[in-house]
Amino acid sequence: MQVTETADVTIVYDGLCHLCGSSTAWLARRVGNRVRFVPEQSSEGIEAMKSAGLYALDPESFLLVTGGRSLQKTAAVIAALNVVGGGWKLAALLLGLLPQSITDKLYDWIAANRYKWFGRRATCFIPPSQGGVGPTAS
Repeated sequence: MQVTETADVTIVYDGLCHLCGSSTAWLARRVGNRVRFVPEQSSEGIEAMKSAGLYALDPESFLLVTGGRSLQKTAAVIAALNVVGGGWKLAALLLGLLPQSITDKLYDWIAANRYKWFGRRATCFIPPSQGGVGPTAS
């Protein structure tokens, strides 16, 4: 699915995961107010995860919602890179050329180990552009 820079996009992410928080901060710096970021630990995030068939307390993926569709794993990463635009659209195109079954398995492996490798926050991360204090808050 192609997501344009002007699309109404919401990203639901794990606000306790350092990798997820850093990735969200990276995205937020590049997309400004074109994307809403919702931590999965919020009531809105829990509902969005449930609607997409994900277990909100132990999600397998962040969720990108646009135009009433929910994207997960590699499809969500590709859509997010397209929203960032610029040279990241080329990265999205190249990622899209790889077999999704393989890239989703890689995504699953990283997701399963994210807390072990990158750590877990004690409090939920909210990007500064959304009224939070940034990636160094714990």
